[in-house]
Amino acid sequence: MTSQPSEPVAATWLFVPGDGPGRFAEAARSGADEVICDLEDSVAEDRKEQGRRHVAHWLARGGSAWVRVNACPTPYYELDLMAVAGLAGLRGIVVHKAEDPAVLAALGRRLAPGTGIVALIETGSPEV
Repeated sequence: MTSQPSEPVAATWLFVPGDGPGRFAEAARSGADEVICDLEDSVAEDRKEQGRRHVAHWLARGGSAWVRVNACPTPYYELDLMAVAGLAGLRGIVVHKAEDPAVLAALGRRLAPGTGIVALIETGSPEV
């Protein structure tokens, strides 16, 4: 007997740089199952604040996407979360270099019910 997932599984995830607001709506219309506004490595350090503002503005005004935040404990992690947590269009948070289960648990408590979390594990260390 095979079981079916309770919700459809997203097969395509389209990453869009967070400092490219002109691309958000285009990505949403692309046919990808999910759109991820990336605040991490696709945004240069000197444009991080601008990227946060663009993503927050789009999510607050009808856009819908996941957001990949910078790794904890970089100085950008908390700023990224403060900018997008609680916005109506936030589907979930993609956590870059997720290494600490306590950080993920704290994130889950911070987000609205039903907001997803995807933890990207980028190390093979036994502590993860």
